[in-house]
Amino acid sequence: MKVYRPPFILERYNGPKVDRLLLQLQEQQRQKELERERLERDRMERERLERERLERERLERERLEKERLERDRLEQEQLERQERERQERDRQERLERERQDRERQDREQLEWERQERERQEQLEREQLEWERERKLSNAGVIQGPPAPPPPAPPLPVSGFPKGLMYEDHRPITGLAAALAGAKLRKVSRNEESPNPSGGSSSASPKTDSGRGNGPLPLGGSGLMEEMSALLARRRRIAEKGSSEAEQKEEKSEEPEPSVSKPPSTSTPELTRKPWERTNTMNGSKSPVISRPKSASTGQPSTNGVQAEGLDYDRLKQDILDEMRKELTKLKEELIDAIRQELNKSNTT
Repeated sequence: MKVYRPPFILERYNGPKVDRLLLQLQEQQRQKELERERLERDRMERERLERERLERERLERERLEKERLERDRLEQEQLERQERERQERDRQERLERERQDRERQDREQLEWERQERERQEQLEREQLEWERERKLSNAGVIQGPPAPPPPAPPLPVSGFPKGLMYEDHRPITGLAAALAGAKLRKVSRNEESPNPSGGSSSASPKTDSGRGNGPLPLGGSGLMEEMSALLARRRRIAEKGSSEAEQKEEKSEEPEPSVSKPPSTSTPELTRKPWERTNTMNGSKSPVISRPKSASTGQPSTNGVQAEGLDYDRLKQDILDEMRKELTKLKEELIDAIRQELNKSNTT
């Protein structure tokens, strides 16, 4: 420590008083030095504490960062594990669905094969039944005369002719009978009109009686009977499967009686009603009855039952199409005829 030395003048002239002052100054100097040392120690201590605090904070941050990274890693691993589990579940579910689909397809295939076998067996049984019936019918034709036809159903009360019959000896009812009856009523009315003795008084009751019959009955049941008869006849032709059988059936069938036509001078083609022109197009035969036979029903099939099934389906579709066409045509013709009659009655 540096010792303070006063100047020589104070020491020589003041004596002991100067010594006290020197001691005091030295003491003050020493106190100051101590204070500075203490402050320096305090500062160094504070700096050390600050460094320690910073170090602790740094370590704490590092620890927290490590913990965060560890948590992130664990979370990432958990997410990856969950993703793997989800993918595994999806794969298992997909495999299960594929297995179920395969089983369902196998069951459907087996069911379809079983139904196909049953259908084939049914068709074979029907074929055998048809063959047995055909043999029995052929044997019955050879051994004795056929059984008489069933009694004819009663005709509708609308003045239809009594002599119209199908080729298989059944009376015509329904649509064909309605068309034929309309034609005959028109012909009879035209024949009665030029009678000089009766005059207008005899023509008017016949017209009133013709109008009193009301609208022509369509006869849906008769039309279905026609279709079923045509289907049965074609089925018999398809069962025989040869031209010889067809010729025998055509010979056994009687020709359809023709309806008497009025003279051309009384009812020319232009003055005829629409139903008259429809009836006379194919020689007084119904368009449904006179429809040409399907070419496929007369040909023998290569595999037997399947070709006949296809022919029957095609035949049913052709019959339905023909029914729709004829019903539409008949409806239009009836509407036109009613309009013409109404116009004539209004003008008179």
